[in-house]
Amino acid sequence: MPNILNALFALTSIHNTMRGRYKRYWDYWAMCILLLCTASPQITVVQAAPIAVEAEYQVSMNGMTIATLHEHFSVQQNKYQSFSELRPSGLLAIVKPNPIQVTSVGLVLRTGLQPMQFEGGIGEAESKRVSAQFDWKTLTLQITHNGRSEQLVLSAGLQDRLSVMYQFLYLSPAQVANLSFEMTNGRNVETYHYQLGPDQEIDTPLGKLHVLHLVRQRPNNEPVVEVWLAKDQQLMPVKMRIIERNGSRYEQLISRLKLQL
Repeated sequence: MPNILNALFALTSIHNTMRGRYKRYWDYWAMCILLLCTASPQITVVQAAPIAVEAEYQVSMNGMTIATLHEHFSVQQNKYQSFSELRPSGLLAIVKPNPIQVTSVGLVLRTGLQPMQFEGGIGEAESKRVSAQFDWKTLTLQITHNGRSEQLVLSAGLQDRLSVMYQFLYLSPAQVANLSFEMTNGRNVETYHYQLGPDQEIDTPLGKLHVLHLVRQRPNNEPVVEVWLAKDQQLMPVKMRIIERNGSRYEQLISRLKLQL
């Protein structure tokens, strides 16, 4: 019984900090995947992308499973839609039961995905939700967060933090190298830099996978971010790791994957 009480006490502490860390976790994950977006808006699609993706990941913090991430992506004609849900599990679900849900819809172009609308958050409260509206005709981006809206200049190739997770499906391994890119999370627009490391082989619930290993170039001592992409699964992300400055370690590992070509 004391072990359970200690665990609940620890999870209560996690709950007190998880609101900000959930946001950071989502942003870091999107940053990782965004490196596979076009380094310039002229990059050309070189492989046939899946028309549907279903994926599930187990998320852990310091070795303890804390959530399950469900992903859905589909394409019909020249339009895409995607949905993501991060649902707390185990003891954490007792103190943090509400899932984080994110959606993105837009067009599929020769260069990949062009988002039109992004929304995300916890529940319906405006203070816990963010959104982004992409007006490609006027090159205007309207972001809404904390119940407030503002307009920014919409740069070519800009992605949202969910569309970026599927932009890589339209690229080849040869196109993954040192990249700079822009992404909006509904709160701001930022630029990120990543480098490609040596190929690796990792163990997953799907078996051994040959992967590309990508590492974020850290400005101002930012947290370490790494992502592993399955070479035989359309460069699908199968593992991600974040190590924060205080040593906290988050990992996300694929547990189920279905691609429809």
